Amino acid sequence: MLSDKQMLVNYVAERPGVEKIGKHGLFSDNDDEIVLSQAQKNIAEHQGNVWSHVISLTREDAERLGYTTSEMWRSLIMRHADDIAKAQNIRLENLRWYAAFHNTAHHPHIHLLVYSTDIKEGFLTENGFEQIKSALANDIFHNELYQVYEKQTQTRDKLCSQAEFEMRRLLSELKNTDNFNPIFGELILKLLRQLKNSKCKKVYGYLQPNVKKTVDQIVTELAKNPVLKKMYDEWCSLEQQKYETYTSAVQKFPPLEENKVFKLIKNAVIRAVLEMDFVNEFQTERAGNSTRTQSTIFNILKLFGELISDDYNRNLRGQKLRTERKLRAAIRRKKQALGLKDNPLENPQFKEG
Repeated sequence: MLSDKQMLVNYVAERPGVEKIGKHGLFSDNDDEIVLSQAQKNIAEHQGNVWSHVISLTREDAERLGYTTSEMWRSLIMRHADDIAKAQNIRLENLRWYAAFHNTAHHPHIHLLVYSTDIKEGFLTENGFEQIKSALANDIFHNELYQVYEKQTQTRDKLCSQAEFEMRRLLSELKNTDNFNPIFGELILKLLRQLKNSKCKKVYGYLQPNVKKTVDQIVTELAKNPVLKKMYDEWCSLEQQKYETYTSAVQKFPPLEENKVFKLIKNAVIRAVLEMDFVNEFQTERAGNSTRTQSTIFNILKLFGELISDDYNRNLRGQKLRTERKLRAAIRRKKQALGLKDNPLENPQFKEG
């Protein structure tokens, strides 16, 4: 009596519609002719898991792309044996597989049987299954997806460039006008302080979790910009087109600040903030500037004061940062240049100790 595994191999190799290679339809990575009874034995007596996959195309796609022969499908699987092994957590040297091409009327497809010679290894998650489908679909539809990839790359680059432009525009607004987003202003100054105090490399991947969180919050604010939002929606639409090559499910994409593809934006934010130099801005301003500039200075002074006050609550008064002393001196010089009296009681948190 045939076991279930033997029946599965027999079904894959001999069912109606299979394209036969000699007496049956089985093929593998071995160029030698496959003996059906031996393949059945290999599968039936295997003590570990055996995975069965079906990779299918529409008749129209199969005809248009040339996937109407066993050889085309065999070449595809052989090109991606490493991807299949990785997705199923099998060492490549232990990977074994059999397949057969069923040239059915509406959905030409192959059945793929996969196992490892080491019965202790190998498992397949939903994510691993998606990786196999993605690898095969990207190969099958390579020529058609090329334009999608190209356009998506252009959209990504434009979005990153526009995000950096918007970031620098907002920084300029923060320094030169009194009409800026207070939430954004607080986040920028908070990040500036965190970066100045951080000893690690000033790149997103190296930052501490609390600093990364501040960067993410800034990107969240940037993502509200209508132009950036439109660009990101376009990128997601193109990404959906890629998924549609092997699934009809509508994908859910993360918000911009959580998308690893756009880490460039986070590093652009860090660079822009590090380039801020409020001390030099104060020193180079002329005494004849307008009332609006005076208002801006006091707005920045207030924001810095709130942030520095937080530090004072956690540290001894004697442990003042050098940058804070420079900033206080610069602000004092600026106020004197504007003809304003230096009253330390206005902002007691800046009072010299």
